[in-house]
Amino acid sequence: MPRDLASHDIWDDAIQRSRERRAERRRQQRIATARLRRRALFLGAAASCVAAFAIALSNILRGNGQSSEAQAAANPVVASSTVGSRSGQETLFAQDVTRVVMKTGRAGAADVRERREEAARRREQRVLRKAEKLRAVAHRRAKARAAKKSKKRAKTTLVARRTTKTPGGSVGAMQSKLGLASDGVFGARTERALKRWQKRNGLNPDGVVGPQTRVELGLGKGRVLKRKGSGRKKSTRRRSSGGGGGNTSGVVGRVIAAANRIATKPYKYGGGHGSFQDSGYDCSGSVSYALRGGGLIDAPLASGGFMSWGAPGPGKRITIYANPGHMYMVIDGRRFDTSLGEDGSRWDSERRSTAGYTVRHPPGY
Repeated sequence: MPRDLASHDIWDDAIQRSRERRAERRRQQRIATARLRRRALFLGAAASCVAAFAIALSNILRGNGQSSEAQAAANPVVASSTVGSRSGQETLFAQDVTRVVMKTGRAGAADVRERREEAARRREQRVLRKAEKLRAVAHRRAKARAAKKSKKRAKTTLVARRTTKTPGGSVGAMQSKLGLASDGVFGARTERALKRWQKRNGLNPDGVVGPQTRVELGLGKGRVLKRKGSGRKKSTRRRSSGGGGGNTSGVVGRVIAAANRIATKPYKYGGGHGSFQDSGYDCSGSVSYALRGGGLIDAPLASGGFMSWGAPGPGKRITIYANPGHMYMVIDGRRFDTSLGEDGSRWDSERRSTAGYTVRHPPGY
């Protein structure tokens, strides 16, 4: 039997025993009442016998008064009055005797009944006190067991948190969510598993753990994760000369210069929307900041807002790709995207699928 049910069983057993004792007391009271009734009947019969004895005694005493019969013959009126007074005295005597006997019997029965009731009350009080003690003990034991279980559960949770800390930080946690061995290395195997998971869950299968993928995986806020490629040095050289290529003069040059200023800023969900100056930027905040540098936009827009901004279709030098959950910008064939940048920059020359994106561009560019 589980320990948390034992206290309830003890309490139920105590209540059941108390009920049985009360039933037994009621049965004993019925037996005592029957005995008292029989005793009263016996006392009534005894009283009747005493009354009959008193009458017989009075008759005997009457026989001793025969000497007065002569007087009665001489004076009939006096004799009749004397006989009447004697019979009345005999009746009163018999009634007094009967009354005394009945009163004594009732007093004895009442005294017995009171003693029995007092004993029954004391027994019931003892049973209730014992049951209350058992209940208090059971409550203390249950409380102690609950505290012990809570402490054990907290300790188990703490141990689980310590043991689930995987190498590689967020990469290891992401691998655990995907059902892979947590080695903390974002390689080709991890990228393929991530793409399959994104495709099953209706996300863009780009193999990049961006804000939306982090939310769906339950990783919370954090940096963007992607596979580290072999073109890091090449990307670094490109970044040293700034984002974009070709002629960087005029509006397009100012857009590229603004993009370069925040290219290495950390990702921050909602960053760049309250103000163009922020400690970090999300995808739409980054593009808004860059376009603001070229004077092409006056206020930050969200990803959904860029789906109807500007003119439809690709531009000559600047093209916007947007959907309700993500967006990025391509300038002179180079992508400015927060989902990339394993080398710490938003600029990258690798292409990505445009399926599911609305294509827009600033008019004239």
